[in-house]
Amino acid sequence: MSWLTIRGLLWISEALFFPETGYTWHASLIDGLLGLFCISLAVQFWIGIVGIRLPVVIMLLMHFGIHLYRWAILDPSGWWTITTMQRLQVIFESSVSMVLIGLLVLVPRLHVIQSVQK
Repeated sequence: MSWLTIRGLLWISEALFFPETGYTWHASLIDGLLGLFCISLAVQFWIGIVGIRLPVVIMLLMHFGIHLYRWAILDPSGWWTITTMQRLQVIFESSVSMVLIGLLVLVPRLHVIQSVQK
């Protein structure tokens, strides 16, 4: 699952090289831990460990929920202070995570279909 790997690497790089100003060091620690969690989920999902689908869906829902909480509940007026490119990035990331959730939930896994057909 390349989205989880890329998102994990981005979170780790944000934590190490681009810490957000105005927040405590805990925010960078959380970004780094989320990045490691994303990468470990991606590896487990790629290997095909049984039962990994639900944690991946939860991680994607959490990514969507963080954006929703940040821009709709915590600081709705802040949405209009960020640039158009940042707004498009938030919309794109949230949309991609929702599409991936839909695919994970609705599309059956290939090896399950093959074992049923035998």
